[in-house]
Amino acid sequence: MLVITRRIDERLILGDAVAVRVAALSGELAFLQINMPAFFYVRLNHEPVDVAAANNTVDLRLEESITIVSDNHAQMGRWSRGDEVTVTLARVRDGKTQLAIDAPTHLSVHRSEVWNEFGNR
Repeated sequence: MLVITRRIDERLILGDAVAVRVAALSGELAFLQINMPAFFYVRLNHEPVDVAAANNTVDLRLEESITIVSDNHAQMGRWSRGDEVTVTLARVRDGKTQLAIDAPTHLSVHRSEVWNEFGNR
């Protein structure tokens, strides 16, 4: 598991197909915007969530998790069929959030500024 600190408007890149942006913070709540291909889906606390209907945004409370899953019929870049990445809201403090990421070892997890500089190679 990897823990990364993000501020509002900062992103994580999961594999090479999914971006998770901290859209807003409020108390112990984080609003995450998820940009992903149509054949991915999201579960919040093990229940499917229609993120498209919510402007690609999911609100997470402290210690809640979302799981981003590639559809069994799809493959995209480094993502394989059925891959899952879990993002847990570990901490919110001083305008920053700590996100705990559990991902398969073949998927890279980068801060967007690192991905923009080196990840596309």
